[in-house]
Amino acid sequence: MKRIKKILPLFLICVILAGCKGKDSATGNMEEIRPPQTGDVYAEITFRDFDGKLTFVLFEDIAPVGVKEFIESAENGYYDGKTFHRVLKDALVQGGALNIDGSDPATIPEKELFEIETHKNARNFNGALCYATHEKSGMNYKQFYIVTASKSIDIDEEVAKIDEFLENPASEILPQNERREYEQRRKALSGMSKAAKERYSQIGGIPSLDGNVTVFGQLITGQELLEEISKVEVIAGNKLDDYNTALGNGDGQFSRPAEEIYIEKVEIIRYEAESTRQSRR
Repeated sequence: MKRIKKILPLFLICVILAGCKGKDSATGNMEEIRPPQTGDVYAEITFRDFDGKLTFVLFEDIAPVGVKEFIESAENGYYDGKTFHRVLKDALVQGGALNIDGSDPATIPEKELFEIETHKNARNFNGALCYATHEKSGMNYKQFYIVTASKSIDIDEEVAKIDEFLENPASEILPQNERREYEQRRKALSGMSKAAKERYSQIGGIPSLDGNVTVFGQLITGQELLEEISKVEVIAGNKLDDYNTALGNGDGQFSRPAEEIYIEKVEIIRYEAESTRQSRR
């Protein structure tokens, strides 16, 4: 793994969300804040037609396989020139597909696919960096998304809504698999920690994706840029989203940017404390 000797700006020291070493004690993107430590790894994403950059802390302790794959892809230049092909308003932006239309090969060599890694402290909060599951294989590949949903979410209220729905006699006509999905969602939400509930209430996100995807990083600077990208004009052109829109599905919406959003570069940075650097001289 290539090591890039670059010191992050001093102001990041006060705002970085990062996990402690060791998966059992990992904090992921929960509320705990600590200064960066030697060996912490970050990713900076710049764009061709947008000023600024998105900077993420990566969770090597929580998603070691996913982070390793992301670092290797970035350092090999895979993401350079790729697009953000999907902008779902008040939800997420997605990019990194092999083709400009947002598609990846239907069949990918098994060695290029990797496992989904989940953790109770890695959640789909606003600003979370996550892998989009490859549709055909059900595993991770190269595509990633960034959560842009920012509306405050009351998790206990969401649980109460599901309870009310399931207690309604009308819900009994649901196919068994659909009812099971509601029950599983209720179980996941009601079992959420107090800290996670508070964080969803504070910054929003997409809790329905928790436990189903790999959350491997969290935005630490570039919130204004992310909001700018999330508000671009969108048109038809993404098949599944367009299909849901045509059906009148409340979750369906056009999502293809009217003008292509090109990734200029993804740069990987490993933090190295000044004292460590000086000791090497």
